[in-house]
Amino acid sequence: MRTISANCWWTKKRPRRCAREKSSNETCRCVLVNVEYTLDRHKVIFYFTADDRVDFRELVRDLAHELKTRIELRHIQVRDKSKLVGGLAACGRELCCSTWLPDFIPISMKMAKRQNLSLNPSKISGQCGRLMCCLGYEDHHYCDKKKRKPPEEEIPEKVAAAHEGGPRPVRGALDEMPDAEALVLTMTRNCPIWNL
Repeated sequence: MRTISANCWWTKKRPRRCAREKSSNETCRCVLVNVEYTLDRHKVIFYFTADDRVDFRELVRDLAHELKTRIELRHIQVRDKSKLVGGLAACGRELCCSTWLPDFIPISMKMAKRQNLSLNPSKISGQCGRLMCCLGYEDHHYCDKKKRKPPEEEIPEKVAAAHEGGPRPVRGALDEMPDAEALVLTMTRNCPIWNL
């Protein structure tokens, strides 16, 4: 079934207004997100979010009577709502889910911990209020890095000594060459060891 989004004001104004009026009572606690017509205009599809399970039988009857067409109500999650509505992410670009992300991958707090990110919910939550989808993009690199990292007891003494304390001079292999001057490198705490 092919649908067309009701982006024109004359195609969505009446169904949206009717749905808001009918769902404004206390028994129906839902938020209308989007309205779509099928291409043959014989069916109207309403997308909504709700915290709890809601009985829509009476609402569907009222809307079908008012709009004189078939009605379909689809309950969507908050991530799907962000995908439909769109917006800007914390990085300044359009939301990944509304532009190119086809499916939602499961995101967990372990991913944020593995990447040494701040566990402040306001910093790692997306527009939908869930954990940001981009936490999963680089997670496999962090898993591989952790697997390849040798245990601390297997780290050579030279490497461990280079990363302790402050800068220290290191003499390279040029000391052993007869006509070459000794090369002295000053290493800082985070520099790799140079093999000359």
